[in-house]
Amino acid sequence: MTRTSPELRIYREQELSGKTPEELLLFVLDTGVRAARRRDRRLLTGVLTELMGGLDFTRGEIPLGLLALYDYAVRETRENRFAFP
Repeated sequence: MTRTSPELRIYREQELSGKTPEELLLFVLDTGVRAARRRDRRLLTGVLTELMGGLDFTRGEIPLGLLALYDYAVRETRENRFAFP
């Protein structure tokens, strides 16, 4: 596991603070893909938890489908099942 310096953490926070919600979502999704490819269970579970927490259930059926997908991905991650070749 790599630790980041306080300076790098501050830089990342400042970089992300200027992003639109859509850009932040893409950043989180990209982070999740990278975590899955590295088989980083801890980071991937954190990403999936953040995605679940950001769902707006007043928007109809789509958030419910995404919740089911994220929940499935969390279970697969916990079982250390990754589908990347």
